[in-house]
Amino acid sequence: MKKKIGIYGGTFDPPHNAHVRFAEAFIRQVHPDKLIIVPDLIPPHKALKDKSASPEDRYEMCVRAFGSFAQVSDWEITRGGISYTVDTVKHFASLYPDSRLYLLIGDDMLTTFTEWKCFDEILSAVTIAAAPRSEEGQQRIAPVCDMLRREYGADITVIDLDILDISSTDVRCGLAAGGKTAGCKTASGSTASGLPESVAEYITEKKLYGRL
Repeated sequence: MKKKIGIYGGTFDPPHNAHVRFAEAFIRQVHPDKLIIVPDLIPPHKALKDKSASPEDRYEMCVRAFGSFAQVSDWEITRGGISYTVDTVKHFASLYPDSRLYLLIGDDMLTTFTEWKCFDEILSAVTIAAAPRSEEGQQRIAPVCDMLRREYGADITVIDLDILDISSTDVRCGLAAGGKTAGCKTASGSTASGLPESVAEYITEKKLYGRL
C-alpha cells in the first residue's frame, strides 16, 4: 500500500488556530504517514505586507504551531525565488516516490486553482485535500470541486471541518491595534487572539507585527 504524504503550504503570517484545525482534521480523516508544513518564501498569489514576519520567523512559528504532530520544511525558504506549488510538489514527489501525495488547500485558493502555474501538472501528481475556511466557503466548495473533477479529472477529497473564521490578516491587524497575544489561554490551549499559545508567546518575544 502506498504511503500517504500530506503537503500543506502557505505564508503562515502568522499560523493561527484555523490552520492548525485544518491540519488536525486532515490527519484524523486521511491518516497520512506524514504531514509536511511548507512555509513559503515569496508567495506567488499575493504580496507580503511591509510588517510581515521574516521567512525565518514564519518558519519558527510553524514549528511551534505544528511541530508536535507534523514536520515543518524550510525547503521553499532555502531554495529561494517565488514559491510555486508545482515546484514544491515535484520536490516532495522525488523524495517520496511511489507515495500518494495530498495537497491541502482552503476553498479560497481552490477557486483560483486553474490560474496557478502548471496547475494541470499539480493535479496529475496529487490528491487535493480541500476544506472551507468560512461559511461562504462552505457554499462554494462543492461546485468548485465538481468543476475540477469534471473538467480536469481532479482527485479531490473534502475535509470535514468546523468553521473557525480566522485570517492571518485579521490577526495581524488585531495585534497591530494592541491586541494581546499571550496570557489569554483557553481550554483548547489557544489564545483569545486566535493563535496557538506558543505562537503568541513567540510573537511577543520577538515583538512581531507592529502597527500596520
